[in-house]
Amino acid sequence: MIASTPIPVIPLLIPISPSTSPPPPNHIRPSKEPQEKGILAEKLQDKKDEQFTIEERAKFLHDTIAAQRKFLAQQRSQAIRNKPPTKNQLRNRMITFLKHVGNFKHANLKGRKFEDIQALYEKIKRFNEHLFPLGCYRMKGVSKG
Repeated sequence: MIASTPIPVIPLLIPISPSTSPPPPNHIRPSKEPQEKGILAEKLQDKKDEQFTIEERAKFLHDTIAAQRKFLAQQRSQAIRNKPPTKNQLRNRMITFLKHVGNFKHANLKGRKFEDIQALYEKIKRFNEHLFPLGCYRMKGVSKG
């Protein structure tokens, strides 16, 4: 068996061609100023774009927060409107109905319990619904015809 020995690496020397040789000392190099000006202009433009996007983001955030506040206020008002009336509110509505439709006086209804007022309210309401069906308007002193 032959033992494997590593092959030595020999660096290749490549001659430099005249086109890749460094320019002579009297040769005029192109100035880097236009490139630097271009780079500065690009940087300034990037900063302007970044500032513009920051302003846009701030405006968008402001609009989003305002819309969110408006939406939440609308939700709160809907929740308040959709709550069922309290017992006292129902009592006041029934008393108002009885005063206007049932010809009761406030003094007659003042000391009564909620259940008594509710019974009167339902009695008068059923009577009026039977007497004046839906779509028929009751107007005092005016006859339709």
